[in-house]
Amino acid sequence: MKSSESQWLAARRTAIAREADGMVNRACALLPSDWDKPTRCTSWTVRDLLRHVVEGISLYTEGLTRMAHGATDLVPASSLVKVGSTPREVCSRLAEGRQQLGTALTTLTPEVLNGLFPHRFFLLPGHLALDIVLMEEGMHHNDLAWALGDQVSLPGPVATAAFGYASARALEWAVDGEPPSHDLRYRLIGKTVRLELMWRDGRWTVVRDDARPDCELRGQDSALALFLYGRLSWTSSRLSVTGDKSLAGRFKAFLPGP
Repeated sequence: MKSSESQWLAARRTAIAREADGMVNRACALLPSDWDKPTRCTSWTVRDLLRHVVEGISLYTEGLTRMAHGATDLVPASSLVKVGSTPREVCSRLAEGRQQLGTALTTLTPEVLNGLFPHRFFLLPGHLALDIVLMEEGMHHNDLAWALGDQVSLPGPVATAAFGYASARALEWAVDGEPPSHDLRYRLIGKTVRLELMWRDGRWTVVRDDARPDCELRGQDSALALFLYGRLSWTSSRLSVTGDKSLAGRFKAFLPGP
């Protein structure tokens, strides 16, 4: 067991716990009037967001548990926790799910992460399991904070995990997007994150070279991750865009993603 792998795993566990705990604490402190406030997630209220989080935690807990036992069969819909809409039930299920997720995380070892993580719809390399869990917990915790008027940045580990997961899944996201009408290249670059995507010969590829992009977005890692996941407009003062600015506005049409 390499110490660097153990340290990475421990850091991911800590970051996930911080986001999950923050979510529970914010949810339990909501006022009655907060539950029906809109969020950045299209058509979702705070109540919808937290019900989704409860279901998501059950998915990731089940997937991590299966991975720890070497099972690669996809998680069935029947394994997901369905929750009612009352604040008491949502908060209770959220806290319960947080504890179960924590237990599942303790079963992981660097060796386990060499295996495959079963999602509901696909398999992922084990290390990406922690990227998707941290991305989901951190992004939705941030969604909740913004809905309540607290426009905080994503913590560094969350932004890094978001880019790690996107780098692995962006080509699948593009399947549901519009195909560009001509060859083009994007570059998103922050302090520690970077993603370059090229459309050529009728398909997207992830690239990394010094070729000039048609559209480049720069900013803090948090702002870029929020843009990448459709939470922040390219026109935000938190981002700097060079090249064809119209392409910045088309990014999520080409690569819709989560």
